[in-house]
Amino acid sequence: MIIETQSQEVLETLDLGDIESGQGLNQEMGLGRPGDTRWGSHYNIVANVTSLYSTIVKVLEKIGANNIYKEDRVKAITIMDTFESFEFIFMIHLMFEIFGITDKLCQALQRRDQDIVNAMSFVTLTKERLQKMREHGWDDFLDLVTCFCVQHNIDVPSMSDLYVPRGRSKRFFAKGQNLHRFRIEMIFSVIDLQLQELNNRFDEANMELLICMKRLMRLAEFYPKEFPSNDMTMTALRHEFEFFIDDMRKDESINPSGGNCNCGKMFSSMTYVKNKLRNSMGDQLMNDCLVIFLERDLFANVSDNDVLKRFQSMKTRRMLL
Repeated sequence: MIIETQSQEVLETLDLGDIESGQGLNQEMGLGRPGDTRWGSHYNIVANVTSLYSTIVKVLEKIGANNIYKEDRVKAITIMDTFESFEFIFMIHLMFEIFGITDKLCQALQRRDQDIVNAMSFVTLTKERLQKMREHGWDDFLDLVTCFCVQHNIDVPSMSDLYVPRGRSKRFFAKGQNLHRFRIEMIFSVIDLQLQELNNRFDEANMELLICMKRLMRLAEFYPKEFPSNDMTMTALRHEFEFFIDDMRKDESINPSGGNCNCGKMFSSMTYVKNKLRNSMGDQLMNDCLVIFLERDLFANVSDNDVLKRFQSMKTRRMLL
């Protein structure tokens, strides 16, 4: 029924000259079904409901007014009452904005050939956009919702009036203005939940560990003798890194802020220390070289004579150095 009604509307608007015809234009749309693991499907459904709003209303009116649909008439009337409320329009647009902000991040995290560094940048950008909407997006968002309501003849309540719940008892709601209800209890609470979830899953320590793991995986590709470039070896290496990350998260003795900084420096420095000329160096020698390289400002104050004396005193030499 939605497809039939949509086709009829397209024909009517084409006759009036309000839209143009052409290849790729005025495609048929459906509501679709949400997937349990694909959050992009929820975004598409919300977008389709917004785009097909007038079509859905006409279908509901047809079902509610026709006796041949008597089994679905009550459902259609109930849904129609919700559809024509400002609160529904407000919430559907809020969902559309939130899903729109998080959509790029969802797509990045679902890719099999994932670039972790790129995904972490999407996390940061998503947090910034959500925070920006929370702090500065109220006026523009309310204007968007108001214009949609005016276009479809839906009453817009004054934000200074007391909030009146639609179809529910007032005793379950504290007295307050519409402004507090829609801005604080709906927009702020939804955005805060999103930010809290992102912060819990991608805090600074977790993001730094993931980025460092990506750098180590990349570094292993430069040493094919130590890490043969086959899927089994790289998969095993990835699992080892994941065990390491879980272990580091449980270690309370590690300072995330300081440890991540030093860890990042160490990973970037390894490419300088263990180069082609030192490809076969042992772990102890590499550790010693890394310490000197990372703390080069400190070791610059050590004179050559002090180094010679220290080396000479380690054991008896045939001659003085």
